[in-house]
Amino acid sequence: MSYYTTRQPAHSPPMTATSLTRDELLSHNSPSLRPTSQTLTTLRKFRLFRDDVPCFRHYRGRRSGVSRRHGVSPTNESSSSPSIIHNHLDRITNCSRPRTSSSTTINIGCTIKNEKIKACSLQSNSNKSTNSGSTAERRREKSSSARHTCSTNKGESLKFGLINARSAVNKAGLLHSLIETCDLKVLAVTETWVSADSPECVKLDLAPTGFSVFHQHRRSGKKGGGTCVIYNNVLKISPYDTGFYTTFEHCSLKIRDESTSVILICLYRPPDTSYTTFIEELSDLLDIIIINKLDFILCGDFNSPYNGPNPSNATSPSINRHLSQILDNYHLLQHVTSSTHLSGNILDLIITPISSSVSNLTVSDFPISDHLALTCDIKLRVDIQNKITFSYRRIHKIDFAKFNNDLLNSGLLDEQFISVDDYVKTMNVTFRRLLDLHAPVINITKRVSTHPFFELSTEAIEIIRNRRRAEKLFHRDRNPANKKSYLIARNAARKAILKSRSTFISKQLISASNNPKLLWKLANSLLHRNKKSIQHDDECFNLTSQFAAYFQNKISKIHQSLSSQNQNLSQHPIHSRPLVSQPLLQLPPVSVGEVSNLIKCLPNKSSPLDILPPLLIKRCSNAVSAVIAKLANLSFSLGVFPSTFKTAQILPLLKKPSLDKSISANYRPISNLSTISKLLERLMLNRVRLHLINNQNYSQFQSAYRNNFSTETSLLHLLDCIYSNADRKKASLLVGLDLSAAFDTVDHTILINRLHDEFGLQNTVLSWFKSYLSNRTQYVKVGNHCSSKFTLGSGVPQGSVLGPLLFTVYTSPISSLISNYPSISFQLYADDIQLCIGVSKDNFDDSTKIMSDCVSDLNGWFKSNKMQLNPDKSEAAIFGTPPMVKRFTIPSIELAGSTLMLSSSMKILGVILDQHLTFLSHVNNIIKSSFYHIKSINHFLKFIPNPVLHILVRCLIFSKIDYCNSLLYGAPSYSLKKLQRLINTTTRLTKNNSLGKVSEPAPMPILPRINLKMSILTYNILNSSSPPYLSDLLHLQDHEVNLRSTGRTLKCARFNSNFSSRGFRHAAPTIWNKLPAPTRTSSSLSSFKKLLTLPCVSN
Repeated sequence: MSYYTTRQPAHSPPMTATSLTRDELLSHNSPSLRPTSQTLTTLRKFRLFRDDVPCFRHYRGRRSGVSRRHGVSPTNESSSSPSIIHNHLDRITNCSRPRTSSSTTINIGCTIKNEKIKACSLQSNSNKSTNSGSTAERRREKSSSARHTCSTNKGESLKFGLINARSAVNKAGLLHSLIETCDLKVLAVTETWVSADSPECVKLDLAPTGFSVFHQHRRSGKKGGGTCVIYNNVLKISPYDTGFYTTFEHCSLKIRDESTSVILICLYRPPDTSYTTFIEELSDLLDIIIINKLDFILCGDFNSPYNGPNPSNATSPSINRHLSQILDNYHLLQHVTSSTHLSGNILDLIITPISSSVSNLTVSDFPISDHLALTCDIKLRVDIQNKITFSYRRIHKIDFAKFNNDLLNSGLLDEQFISVDDYVKTMNVTFRRLLDLHAPVINITKRVSTHPFFELSTEAIEIIRNRRRAEKLFHRDRNPANKKSYLIARNAARKAILKSRSTFISKQLISASNNPKLLWKLANSLLHRNKKSIQHDDECFNLTSQFAAYFQNKISKIHQSLSSQNQNLSQHPIHSRPLVSQPLLQLPPVSVGEVSNLIKCLPNKSSPLDILPPLLIKRCSNAVSAVIAKLANLSFSLGVFPSTFKTAQILPLLKKPSLDKSISANYRPISNLSTISKLLERLMLNRVRLHLINNQNYSQFQSAYRNNFSTETSLLHLLDCIYSNADRKKASLLVGLDLSAAFDTVDHTILINRLHDEFGLQNTVLSWFKSYLSNRTQYVKVGNHCSSKFTLGSGVPQGSVLGPLLFTVYTSPISSLISNYPSISFQLYADDIQLCIGVSKDNFDDSTKIMSDCVSDLNGWFKSNKMQLNPDKSEAAIFGTPPMVKRFTIPSIELAGSTLMLSSSMKILGVILDQHLTFLSHVNNIIKSSFYHIKSINHFLKFIPNPVLHILVRCLIFSKIDYCNSLLYGAPSYSLKKLQRLINTTTRLTKNNSLGKVSEPAPMPILPRINLKMSILTYNILNSSSPPYLSDLLHLQDHEVNLRSTGRTLKCARFNSNFSSRGFRHAAPTIWNKLPAPTRTSSSLSSFKKLLTLPCVSN
C-alpha cells in the first residue's frame, strides 16, 4: 500500500521568471521559477510533469497566491520547485551517471502478498543530483540493492517515524502496517492510551515481529496520554532518565551507534495543561540535555498551534510563538512546516539542534487517527542485520531405515571396549560420520523478516486501492463531496487492515488446533508470553564472563561464610545412621527393550549438546537402543560415568520480566545436558530408586519427586496439624526455613559417604556415583558467545535426572533430627522446610523454646553438611481462630540466634495462608492473576476461535482455580463466592465468543470441584497407601477388615468446632462415605473418575 506524501519545502529566496529553457533548467545557477502555463508546457516537453507524481500534481490549476494543497505559501513552494525540476531533468540527462554516496533515497511503499503496490519515491541530494534516469535502470539498481542487503548493512541513516495514534490499544495491525510500509526502524507513538495495569500482551502487541517496544504509561486518573517507542531489535537502545514533569508525558531512550549516541525523547502535552508551566518545564528538560552535551531528537504532540494575531490570515501553518521563541533561544530547529492534523494545524513536531542530523522529512496521511504520520532519516551509523547465516542438517530427509542399518553395520556393536570414554568417543565419531553421509551440514543464508504477524487479504488490497483513488480525487480539486468520499474510503481501509489481521491469526490458530505444540507456540506468540530479552553481540560477550564469575563466586562465598561462622565444626558432628536394609552390590544388566521403551518417552526437544537429535534417536531406535544398552552395561559394570557427559551448558534466565537485567542475581541458571546422558541417568535411576526410597533412612515426609506425593498432599498434612491443634484449643506456630543455593552446596564427599553408610550402595554402584559427581564442568552461553569451562566442586547437577533424588538422600537425616521433638510436626518439599507446634497462652514460652532448640539443631546440621540457612527468607506466623490468634501480641520470636518477625500470612508452595485460614488472600491472588489472563484473552478475543479459547481458559485460568483447591474445603463462603464469580466470568467470556461456537459443558461450580479433588486424593491414598502421613489419618469402620473390600466406608474423626472439622482426617471420610459403593470400589482411577457423581455437598 502507498500513501501520498508532502515533501517539506526547502527554505530559499523566492525568484520568478516568465520563460524557461532547457539549459537554464540544467544549470545549477539558473533562477528559480514559479511554474506558469509556458513552464508546464516545457516540463511536459521533457516529460517532467506527470499527473501521477504527487510532488508535481499540486502545481496544476493554481491561479491564486496560495497553493491549494496543504495550504503551502507560494513563496515556499516556488522555492522548492528548482530542486524538484533540476532533479527530474538531471534524471534524464544523466541517466548513465552512477549513484553516489551523497544521495539518499526514500521509498514509501511495500509489497503485500507478492503484489506490488504503487510507491511514491522522493529523492534529495546534499550537494548534486546524481540520480539514474530510466525506469529499467532504477529497477536494476533496486534489484542489485536488494541482493546487497543480504549482508550486514552499515547504514548512514535510520528511518524514523512519528504518529499520534489516539489509542493504540486496538490499532496494533495499523502500526505494524505503517512500520512495514515506510520501512521504519524506529516509530515514536503518542497518545497510546496504554495504562500501567494493562496486560503485557496489550503493551507488547504494538511491536511487530523483530521489534520491541518501550512504554511510558499514561498517568492514572487521566484520559488519553501515554507514549511509546517501537524499535527494531538490531538497534542498541536503552532507557535514559530525563526527569519527571507535570505538564507533559515523555519517554526518553538512548540510541547508540558505533561511535556516537542520540537521545530520543517522545513527548505528549495534554491540551488542558498550563502553557506557561509547560514552557518552563520544557526549558528544564532542554537544560538537562544541552548541559550534558548530548545530541538529541525531541518529537511528539506538543499541542502548540499558531497563536499569533489574525491566525486566519496566516500564509502557512505554524507553531506557538512562545514555543518558537524557546527554540530560537536554544538554537534549535523545528523541522515540520506543513499541517500534521486534519484541522490544518501543526501539532506534531520534530526538533533537533541546528546542526541537524534529520533529513528527508515527509508527512503521510496514514489511516490511524486524525493526525498525519511523519517520517524522516536520522544520520546514525547502525549495523542493520539484513541476513542471517546458519548451519543445519536435513534430518527429516534422512532415509531412517538405511541410517538404522548403517549404524548396526558400523562395527560399533561388534568391537570390544575396556574403557567407557573410548567407547563414547568412538560412538560420537560414528554418529557424526553417518550424519555427514546421510544429512551433510548445509549453510544457508536467509533474509531477516520484518513483516508483521499478518498478511493483507485480496479484498483489503482492493479497498486500499480505492482509498488511494479517493485521495487522488480529493487532492486534485478539494471538492467537499470528494473529501467525504475520501474519508469514507480511508475508514474502510483502516477496518480492512484490522480485519485482515484478525482473519489471518484466526486461520493460523484453527489450523494448529490439532497440534498442541504448534498451538501453544502461536498462542504464546499472540499473548506475548515468555518473551526473551534481546542482547546484542558485544553485550553477550561481556555477559558470559560476568555470569560465569557470579555462579562460581556465589558458592565460594557461602562456603567462606560457613567457615567464618563456625570455626569448630566438631560442635555439630555428622552422625551416620545405621544401615537398615540389604546393601546394593551390583546392578541388573540393561536390555535393548528397556532402552527402546525409554526412547519412546523422549520429548522432541533437543539439547544444544546433542549429536543425534531426539527425532533421529526415535526413528532409528532399534540401532540406537543397542548402542546405548551397550554403553550402559559397560558404564555400570566398570563403575565409570563418561567424561564427555559431565559438561553442562548454562543459559541464564531472568526470573521475572520486571527485574533489572544488569544484576546477575536476578537470573536463574538453566542447565542443559545431552539426551544420551539423561538416558544413561534414567537407566541408573530405575535401578537404585526403589532401593533408596524404600530404605527406612529415607524421609517419609519428603514430598518432592515421588509418585502419589505432591505439594497438595504436603499442605493437606500441614493444615491438618493446624486444625488438630485448634481442636485442642491451641493456636499453631508455623516456621518456614529457607536454604541458600541448597542444590549447589551439596558436598560430594558427605553424599558419597551417606550413600554407602546409610543407604548401602557399594562396589561398582558406589564407584559409578563417585565418577558421576567428580570432575564436572560447565560453561555459560549467552547469544553466540560462551565462557570458558569451570569445574564444579560441589552440588548435584541441575537439570539432571539423578540430581533431585541425590539431594533428597543428602537431606534425609533432617527428618530424624526433627523427630527428636515429638511436639513438632513438619513437612519437607525439596529444600522447603515447614515446622509446626501447638501454642497456648500458658505454654507459649516453652513451645517457642522447643522450636528454637529444634531450629538450632537444624542450623548446626546444615553447617556441618556445608549448607547455609537463610534467615532473611525464613518466616514465621501464628495460625488459628481469631480468638486464639488475638492472645498473642508479640511482634517477633527468637530462633537459633535470629529474630523472625511474625507475619500475618505465609506463602508456602504457591498457596497463601492467612492467620485464620480464610484463604481470602490466596483467592484474591488467584482472581488477580486470572483477570490478568482474562484481559489478555479478551484483547484478542476476536482473533481466537472458540475451541482454542476453551483450551486457553482451561490452561491459564482453571489451572489456577484447581491448584491445591482441596485445601479450600470448609473455607468461608465469602471466599468461595469470589471464586465462583471468577468461574462465571470465564463462562461468559467463552459464550460471548462468536468464532466457531461449539457445545461445551458448563464449568463445574467451585464446591463440586473441591469435593471432586478430595475424592480423587482419597482414592489414590486408599489404593496406594501413600503418602503414609495421610494414609495414617484414615481408618476403616470397626466392622471393616480390608480397605479394598466391597462397600468400604471410613471412620469420621470427631471434632469440637467447625474450624477443626476442615482437617483432612474429617473432610476425606465425610466426602468419601457419600459416594456410591460401586464408585468407591472402582478398579482403576480412570474408571473411578467416570463413575464419580458427586451430590451437592454443602458445608
